[in-house]
Amino acid sequence: MNTKIVTLVILLAAVLLLNLNWMLNSTRSRSAFDERLYERVVERIRTGAIKDDGTGMVSLPQDMGATSVGGKVQVFKRPAGQMLVLFKARIGKGENMQGYLYLPEAVAKDEIKTSKGDPAVYLDGRGYVLGKRLGTDWYEVSFTLD
Repeated sequence: MNTKIVTLVILLAAVLLLNLNWMLNSTRSRSAFDERLYERVVERIRTGAIKDDGTGMVSLPQDMGATSVGGKVQVFKRPAGQMLVLFKARIGKGENMQGYLYLPEAVAKDEIKTSKGDPAVYLDGRGYVLGKRLGTDWYEVSFTLD
């Protein structure tokens, strides 16, 4: 009888751990910032190989899906033809998020403002705070309602 209970407890613990792992991975991208991979995503969007759904949301192919939570990125097009691309790496409570922003250097000076004293870029009226600069056209970015 004790063996059955121990087996049942171990099985239950394994199921709980698998569910916890699934929940964590569903709200977080599985890939650290790899500039070459992220550049490939931007290039495929730029050339039209990957298209947005008409609202600026782009569903990524499976081989690129780990770059952003849910396998989707958001594209913001500017009148001069430039585009900004938001990759969500982690999602917190509510609308809070952390991620990466493709912000071409050519438009950065016009796009960077401030939000609560920090450098930020406004996309659809939201102030995404810029963190560490990761490359010529790349920044860590976050958004919090708190």
